[in-house]
Amino acid sequence: MARPIGMSPRRKTDTVERAMGTIVARHRVQNGFSQAVLAEKLCCDISYISQLERGLINPSLRRILDLASALGVEAGRLVREVDDTIRKSRSKR
Repeated sequence: MARPIGMSPRRKTDTVERAMGTIVARHRVQNGFSQAVLAEKLCCDISYISQLERGLINPSLRRILDLASALGVEAGRLVREVDDTIRKSRSKR
């Protein structure tokens, strides 16, 4: 049986990279985009999106602005969601 699309509720979000990956993945799924579609919108490789969503890389400011545009959200909202996610994760410790 195939695993449903979405993020694991057990996913760690205690760093900027992990939180950004979780937020990007959440918006991508809400928009109905595959990683390949998002990569195409950003003119990058699908492996970049995969690494980003897994919290392995830290996107530049330019990339955050491009991500927000591709996902249809304001960049400020995207950053606030990352900050809120980190705060919530750290308060659970």
